[in-house]
Amino acid sequence: MVFAGMEGSRPMLMEIQALVAPSALGTPRRAVVGWDSGRLAMVLAVLDTRCGLAMSGHDVYLNVAGGGFSIREPAADLAVAAALISSLAARPLPHDGIVFGEVGLAGEVRPVSQAEAQD
Repeated sequence: MVFAGMEGSRPMLMEIQALVAPSALGTPRRAVVGWDSGRLAMVLAVLDTRCGLAMSGHDVYLNVAGGGFSIREPAADLAVAAALISSLAARPLPHDGIVFGEVGLAGEVRPVSQAEAQD
C-alpha cells in the first residue's frame, strides 16, 4: 500500500508492506521497520476488537520500504490497516491506490492536517 505523507512541507510517497501469517507461538511475533511499534499494536487492537478480524493469533511483519524512511505521523494508520487487512485476506490492494488517515480507538478514521498537499 502506498502512503502519502509529509516530510516537513514536502509531500512524500512511501510504500507500506505487511505480512500477516498464522503463529505457532503462544505470543505472536511483531516485527516493525520504519514505523512505531506502539502504533502498530494500537491498529492491530482496533482491527481485532472493532472490526472483528482475528489478528491476535498471527505473526505480523511491517516494513516501510525504500530509502530508509521512518514514518512518525499518525496519518499512516489507515495505510497500515489496509496493508494488514490485504495480507490477512490474501487479496491485493489496487496498485495505484494511495491511502492516508488516522485511525481512532473506536475504529473511526480521522482527517489529517495538510490533506490537500498529500492528495
